[in-house]
Amino acid sequence: MNIRETMQARAPTDSRVDARPLWSFCILPALTMSLGWGLRGSIGGGPLGAMIPGAMIGLVLCILLGRSSDAGRVAAFAALGVGLGGQETYGQTVGLSLEPETFLWAMLGFAIKGAAWGLAGGALIGLALRPLPTRRVLIGLCLLVVGTWAGWKVINDPKLVYFSNPIDRPREELWAGL
Repeated sequence: MNIRETMQARAPTDSRVDARPLWSFCILPALTMSLGWGLRGSIGGGPLGAMIPGAMIGLVLCILLGRSSDAGRVAAFAALGVGLGGQETYGQTVGLSLEPETFLWAMLGFAIKGAAWGLAGGALIGLALRPLPTRRVLIGLCLLVVGTWAGWKVINDPKLVYFSNPIDRPREELWAGL
């Protein structure tokens, strides 16, 4: 079974997935995220700013999947998921990448932070696209909060692994909690 057949099998009956070329599932979300990221930069950063491209990516996915009836839920969950990663600091990691001695460490930091951010966003988008009973969603979100706190407290708060300025460590990191 190829990607198109899998999407058609899982899509609701009002879906028009078969009318969309596969390239549109790469290009349109990428353009949407680029536009959303630009808006984030001009409107405001941090978690609230990151919710802008999150909501936009949720909406474009609903358009592409023919899931207009789910657009509100998907946009809200996508905004929350991408917004979680918006609290991650990465400016000092960029600074580390400019020095040859710390370049590989910075690249590892980018990979870990980006993977955690993408996982949080993708998991919540997936949760919105496949509705579950409210009780299971609430339990999952509570576990997310507990896991975020535990990862932050065990790894990020004592700065056991730190991808920002290694000398004075002025910034909090939260990647292990995501």
